[in-house]
Amino acid sequence: MLLLLVIVVTRKLPAQVINNDIENRIELSTDGKPRTSNTSECTVQWDCVDQSLTGKCIQYHNDQWFFFNSETKAKLYVNITNQNCRDDRGVQVVILQGTPCEPLTYETKACVSLASQDDVFIRLDSLSPDEPYLINIDGYLNDFCEFQIDIAEKPKGIPAQLSDHAVNFELKQVENKVGISWTNKGEIDKGFYLYEVYRRRSDRHKSTLIATVAHERNAYGVSKSDYFYQDTLKTNGTYHYKVVGISSEENSYLLGENKVSMAQDKLANEWVTVALDFENNTPLRVLLLDRLTQKILLRQDLTFKTENNELNLLVVPYVKLGVTTFEVVVVDMKTGERKIYFFDNE
Repeated sequence: MLLLLVIVVTRKLPAQVINNDIENRIELSTDGKPRTSNTSECTVQWDCVDQSLTGKCIQYHNDQWFFFNSETKAKLYVNITNQNCRDDRGVQVVILQGTPCEPLTYETKACVSLASQDDVFIRLDSLSPDEPYLINIDGYLNDFCEFQIDIAEKPKGIPAQLSDHAVNFELKQVENKVGISWTNKGEIDKGFYLYEVYRRRSDRHKSTLIATVAHERNAYGVSKSDYFYQDTLKTNGTYHYKVVGISSEENSYLLGENKVSMAQDKLANEWVTVALDFENNTPLRVLLLDRLTQKILLRQDLTFKTENNELNLLVVPYVKLGVTTFEVVVVDMKTGERKIYFFDNE
């Protein structure tokens, strides 16, 4: 194990945003500048939401409100970009039509849980003219996120919603080989000319475009229905795949997503050990992070006892996911002092 000790100062959390409450919702103008916000310190106005409308799609925790007017546009895009989340889970978004804080009037236009920090867009079709729409944004599964949001006539990033014309999508894994296959549903192919294959390892923030596959037609203009791409994994971990179809009008549609896991055969070290040196009964907070991505893997609160000054943290589950370098942060909850330790699991 490589061990390095550094002491830094605790940072303050962002303050609660002004649009925490629905009466202070922020208006987003079509094709206007993206608005930067964060979900830290936000609270839920339970009288202004209706969980029965969203079902299992989301769980309210630390939400905030925006709105926009459709004006004359029948189709617009909600773009979510530059996410930076504590737990890498991303934000969740609900778009509603109705009177603010009158849930009985709400109609859900879209409900999306991202489960990643990709730049994504939500397509809104068949908008009513000159109609205000509410946007509720929360951290997915209690995550805390910074993000940018805008309303535009053009999308940014990867589609957040599975297309109505989604195709048969399948992943087959043999050792480190992953076969990705999808099948078009007859003529319902939206005029695709290209498919994009994205991959994201679970400990990474965003998906990476790893391949493009051309859409094929025969001499009679009939589309080929079955497509395949094979990926080779080089490190252990859980990998998320997406296939996006690009139409001749440059519209993009999410055609399928799924994940596979590849386990590591041999572990170099199963534990990281930290020697603690504090006054007896000092309240401590311990954070175990992926040093590369700064994702928090484990958090633990404890009271330091002089007779037990060694802290052992099991890292096997994270090594199996591909994490090779760890950071342990020990915070004195009385003084705010931090001690940071780095470990290489090689």
